[in-house]
Amino acid sequence: MGRPENAWITGDALYDNNSGLRQALAAQMQACVLGIACREPVVIGKTSPANEATAYLGATDWQRLSAGNCRKGPRTYDWAVLTLREPTVDGWTHRLLVRC
Repeated sequence: MGRPENAWITGDALYDNNSGLRQALAAQMQACVLGIACREPVVIGKTSPANEATAYLGATDWQRLSAGNCRKGPRTYDWAVLTLREPTVDGWTHRLLVRC
């Protein structure tokens, strides 16, 4: 039984530090969202730390979304998506999902 086309794998920065996992997911063409450390280098025209990528975002690029409630009340975060590279030959694109 194959995986559904809209199946994603998610993981925090602990999993992104596993280059073997990233390579295996890429080899299987598995869509994924993996957390990275804010100092992780990303390519946006030039290589720079991920936390500096927000300089490429404008005020209208952000969207405030709820992450549910906790015992201290509502948790809301601002989110933005930034394309890191042009699509590859097979149509995949690397993007940076930013949460503040």
